[in-house]
Amino acid sequence: SSSSSRDSSSSGSRSVGGGGGGRISGGSSAAPRRRTGGQSNADADIGDVYFTTPPEAYAHPQSPSQRRLCANIERALRELLAGDAATREALGDPPGGVAVTSSRLSADRRLLTVRWDVAAVVPPSKAQQLAQRLARQAPRMQSAVAAMLRLRRPPRLEFERDLLTAGQARGAELLEAIQAEASGAALASMRTGTNVSRRSAQGGEGVWHEAADVAAQSLRQRMPMWSK
Repeated sequence: SSSSSRDSSSSGSRSVGGGGGGRISGGSSAAPRRRTGGQSNADADIGDVYFTTPPEAYAHPQSPSQRRLCANIERALRELLAGDAATREALGDPPGGVAVTSSRLSADRRLLTVRWDVAAVVPPSKAQQLAQRLARQAPRMQSAVAAMLRLRRPPRLEFERDLLTAGQARGAELLEAIQAEASGAALASMRTGTNVSRRSAQGGEGVWHEAADVAAQSLRQRMPMWSK
């Protein structure tokens, strides 16, 4: 639902858009890239669309006004996605998994950050296409948001896509770790869905991210050899 709360600090979303002046990056690096430029430059950047890793502290829509805002943004997003055949193809059919989970308006009312989930499994290459399509349609979203907030000038939009829903948040890291360890125990853990190996994808210490089992399940479904 539009008012659900998610722990954004656990999201492994990869950034497929960034930079200022309306530029959408074509990169697909696993390392998240943050938006450049400060709030003071917001006027020049109005209209940019970003997919970024969520900040650690995130304002969830608890107040009635915020919940209404989220619901309106969610409706606008659904309309936008429903009207674009290529975006529908990127998301999978039907595109019913879109849900705005939180929104935040900056103190200067120039930056609106929207976090949303896509329940369907969308590979990073498709996510990049989706980012570019949303960027081209940003003026429609700006108009909708401006009407909602009754602002003289629409805020910049920052979209955050949560890959955790699709069980892919740590998929690349899991694969790296399995290749690095190349052990029967690691493969057995993937086949059974248990975490026999407790090493992190960074190759050092610690334990797997709590999403590891979810990602493992998704990877097993997408790579049948791990299910044998």
